[in-house]
Parts: sequence; structure tokens; C-alpha cells
Amino acid sequence: MATRMLSVAAGIGILAGMVSAHADPPLVAPSYDIVDSVLATRPPAAPSSGYVLPVRLRIEGGLGYNNGGTDTTISSPGIGSVSTNLFGGGGLAAEAAIWSDDMLMPTLSLGAQYLYFDDSGSITASSSAGPVLGLTSATANLGLTTNALMFDAAWRPNINGFHPFLGTGIGVAFTTLSGSALGFSASNSQAAVAGQAFLGFDYDLTSNVYAGVTGRFFISEATYHAPGVGVPNNINITNRPISLMAHIGVRF
Repeated sequence: MATRMLSVAAGIGILAGMVSAHADPPLVAPSYDIVDSVLATRPPAAPSSGYVLPVRLRIEGGLGYNNGGTDTTISSPGIGSVSTNLFGGGGLAAEAAIWSDDMLMPTLSLGAQYLYFDDSGSITASSSAGPVLGLTSATANLGLTTNALMFDAAWRPNINGFHPFLGTGIGVAFTTLSGSALGFSASNSQAAVAGQAFLGFDYDLTSNVYAGVTGRFFISEATYHAPGVGVPNNINITNRPISLMAHIGVRF
């Protein structure tokens, strides 16, 4: 009896060893990263609905001619008043500018610009109070130099490298009027508000260089004081030159 019980116990031990050998390995809890879990459950980012336009800078310079159109009124005690238009007393016109294209919207360019005009002409004033220094009239040679700082906006599309443009601007004009008559000379400088309108075109010569032509109407008004025997006391000038310039620029 004892021998049989030992045999059954041995069989049970052998069977338990076989079951243990073929059993699955114990379960191990996987590593858990809370950051990965959050990222996995985060919804995908929605595409941006806004469009950020790149800023494209240009620097340009131009040179040309202006017709020197001015409405001029000269008044002085003893000589009276005379008005004339010095249309045709023109001279040099020049410009330098820096532009930013596509800054706020496509085809819109914003710029800061320097303008230079050099005009000359002559005017004859007649005395309404009899002879002055033995003369009933006197001719004065006038020169008007304009340096202006302008802030501009222009519509300037790109049509296969061809850029027509149309724009306007406002700024300040620093002008110097010089005059001579009867052997005397005087000058006076003034600052005044200025405006302009312009149009033209340019063409891309390379990916970074362009050239073109600009027509410009500029206007400012100031009263100059030139006391002296040869030059009347007060000269009011509306300066409105029309200029034509060729320009060349570099794009960055």
C-alpha cells in the first residue's frame, strides 16, 4: 500500500513538471509613457487659413528731365504784382527709392523716395507806380531747387517679368529760390507739403535687376521772401514740374 502511494505521488510530480515546462511565461506590464499617450490622443493640427506674404525689397535710382512748370506770382511795394507761368524753364530730375513689394497684399508696393528737381527761368515785372531806379520794368532770373522726401504707394503687378505701375505719394519738399536782377542777387529757402502722382513700367532684365521709365507729376507751394533792390520782396510759387525719368533697380 505504501509502495502504491509513493508511485502515485511520483507520477503527480512528474506531471506537474511537464505542465510547468509548457506553461506560458508570466505576464509583464508594458512600460507606459504619459507623454506618448497625450500625443497619441491629440487631434491633428488644423491647416492655417492665413497667407503670409513674403517681403521683397528693391532699391532703385533714376535720372531724367522736368519741364519746370511753375505758377509764379511776384509782389513788391512800388513794383506791384505780376503772375506768370515759367513753363519750359526746366532742368534735371533725379530720384532714389527703396520699395517693399507684396507687403500687405499682392501687387501693392510701399516705398520711401528722394526726389530732386532743378528749374530755372526768367520773369519781367512792370512798375505800377512809375519808374523805380529809373526803370519801369525789371527782368529777374530765377532758379528753383527742390529736394523732396516722399512716402509712396503703388499698384505694380507682375506680368511675365513686365511690371506696369501706377501710384501716388505725399511728403515734404525743401526748396531754395534764388534770383538775380539789376546786378543784385538773393535767395530764400522754404519747406512745404508736397504730393505726387506717377505711372510707368519696368521690365526684369535678370532675376534681380530691372529697368524702366517713370512719368511723374509733382506739386508743392511756398512763399519766398527775398528783400532787396534787385529781387522783389515776396514770390509765391506753385511748383508743379512734370518729369520723365529712366530708372534701374536691384531686387533682393
